[in-house]
Amino acid sequence: MTSCENQNRKRPPSFSRGHGVCSSKLETRNSKLETRNSKLETRNSKLETRNSKLETRNSKLETRNSKLETRNSKLETRNSKLETRNSKLETRNSKLETRNSKLETRNSKLETRNSKLETRNSKLAFPSAWLPTSCTRRSAVLCPQRRASASSIRCAAFNAAWRRSRCWPGLGAGNRPCPS
Repeated sequence: MTSCENQNRKRPPSFSRGHGVCSSKLETRNSKLETRNSKLETRNSKLETRNSKLETRNSKLETRNSKLETRNSKLETRNSKLETRNSKLETRNSKLETRNSKLETRNSKLETRNSKLETRNSKLAFPSAWLPTSCTRRSAVLCPQRRASASSIRCAAFNAAWRRSRCWPGLGAGNRPCPS
């Protein structure tokens, strides 16, 4: 409590507070306080306005965040479904690749077999153009080992095939090969 307030407190009630030095100082002080309060109220009003705007902004951000969360949830669900689908397709592709590999192996074996059969058939067929001139005579066909010519190897192959078949067109059935 200030000295002026103490003085005013000690005086009787009949004493007029509107007169004197202390009264003037208190009025000045009150005026300053009122001015200060007015400024504070103005500041508070501005702060409340600012707070209101921030709350509005926060509300909009929360709404936006909620929409983004919903969208993200849908995207995550969609991505999960796509990953599951991709996994199934990869498994299917893997099975198809394994099946294709087995089919390729089988085809390779069949091609090898066909090649061997074609070689065997070509040896049994003996087109006339394949035979050398020395093999066109019966003696050359049946006994190529007696002839020391460059075509004896081809004649020997022909003779071996003829032994297996026991018959060759032009020679007739029942012809006997040369003794080994």
